[in-house]
Amino acid sequence: MSNVYSFRGGVHFTQKSPTLKLHTERFKDQIKLCVPLFIPGEPDMTACVKAGDTVLRGQEIGIPSSDGCSVHSPVSGTVEGIVNIRLPSDKSREIPAIEIFSDGKMENIPLLQPFDKKLSETTPEEIADVLKAASVVNLNYDGTAVYRKILAYTGKIRRLIINCSETEPFHTNTLRLMFERPADIIGGIKILMRAFAITGADIIMADSEEEADNSLLKACGKSKYFKIRIFESRYPLSDPALLTKAMIGYEVGPGTCPEDFGCTVLSAETCAAVYHAFAFGLPLVERRITVSGESVTHPKNLLVPFGISYTALIDKCDGIRNGPCALIDGNPLTGICISDYSAPVTASTSAVLLVPELLCRADASRVSACINCGRCSAVCPRRLLPSYIAAAVNAGNMKKAVKLGAEFCSECGLCSYVCPAHSGPMNRILQAKNSAVSEKEADR
Repeated sequence: MSNVYSFRGGVHFTQKSPTLKLHTERFKDQIKLCVPLFIPGEPDMTACVKAGDTVLRGQEIGIPSSDGCSVHSPVSGTVEGIVNIRLPSDKSREIPAIEIFSDGKMENIPLLQPFDKKLSETTPEEIADVLKAASVVNLNYDGTAVYRKILAYTGKIRRLIINCSETEPFHTNTLRLMFERPADIIGGIKILMRAFAITGADIIMADSEEEADNSLLKACGKSKYFKIRIFESRYPLSDPALLTKAMIGYEVGPGTCPEDFGCTVLSAETCAAVYHAFAFGLPLVERRITVSGESVTHPKNLLVPFGISYTALIDKCDGIRNGPCALIDGNPLTGICISDYSAPVTASTSAVLLVPELLCRADASRVSACINCGRCSAVCPRRLLPSYIAAAVNAGNMKKAVKLGAEFCSECGLCSYVCPAHSGPMNRILQAKNSAVSEKEADR
């Protein structure tokens, strides 16, 4: 543990959320949920319940049109109806959603049982089956089903990298999990080691999170199977490409993923969800979320069911203060601005931030021409030249922008964050990146 790892670029955010020391509260209120029948990468789903049905926590409410994960009820209560909605993350299409009024009892379906076989006697296929039935996805990353990763890469993975760091401003949900349920994380890591048929794991921690790190280290004990990797606390430490390069020295470029180099990166939250599926038979129906920002009355860490509305989260934190505000799903650099507060929270939501509206409003009077200061290049963790790419896009030369590495952009947002000209280079880079993707799809 004496070595401290690092990477080029990035920014250390010194101010942490006021929720750092606050214990996670479970949301148990009687409330209406709207549960989307959608999991990234899984087949389209149809409802298997109808209005008036009574459901229990963990019960299937949406089934896939072909082989894949189901959606489960996050609460016990009564189905009020089936509606079509558009998620804030993808407004291009409608998906079905189940409206459920929670009875506040959180009564589990009786069929939920712990896995009754020793881990040492369990095969990767059996682990994949359990995680498929529990609909466990890779939280904090792409949100795809973990069982598919196991089936595709068992025997091909040499490094299991578990990200237990939290370098995003305001976020404290991972740190609270490390404080409150460290054994769940370690239990999940052991199951994943068995699933990928490997005998060790690299656990990533940040050097600024000493208390949470110590909590997890205590849960690790003196196990020789866990290698603790301490990194300098700089955003975006969670980037899988950065972690892969730091661990094995290979660059994860456009069109490739860590698995192509024998690595897979999973989050601490995912490990805990894996453990819950085995220890309790519980599907993934809830997650820890940080609700913070200057405009929330009482910031909190909450354990909330999927399908809860942003309005309900705000009410749980005693509402909004300091006038008009903007709501951001995610971190302030890359998060999605939410206009419809009645929209549902999904597995992809790690934090909800409420900030003064003026901070998010575009101000054309502040924008000026690039002054070639080089700040964007200095902080870019992918070693790109954001100002050069943006200039190529402004000149209409998408081919040059792509040649300069636009496809390699991690979309961390730091180039726009540090830009003194407020010119938003990341937006230009995304234009080139999306253009390249569209061209490739057209050529297929």
